[in-house]
Amino acid sequence: MTEEMLGDYTCIAKNREGTDSEKFRIVDENTIIVTVEPQPVVTKADETVRFDCSGNTLAGVMDTAWYKGNKPVEEVMFLQDRLKQTDGGSIEIISVHPDD
Repeated sequence: MTEEMLGDYTCIAKNREGTDSEKFRIVDENTIIVTVEPQPVVTKADETVRFDCSGNTLAGVMDTAWYKGNKPVEEVMFLQDRLKQTDGGSIEIISVHPDD
């Protein structure tokens, strides 16, 4: 595989009834691909919320990091006692507040 082969490809199917398309990406073995993206959560105060994020790579172990704005969540003072991170890339905020 050459560097020129890597990138985005689009397959377009057409007939009298319409058109459909699907996008594909060829990446090298060291590339990480996010397979589960965090989704917005609507909740009430004092509930526990969970955000999932995971991906795949052929290069071995993949690390995830979470941020509130541009600051790692571990450094956000008002989250420290209510934060739970899993090895799989998920994060839980216990007893969520409007400022979270």
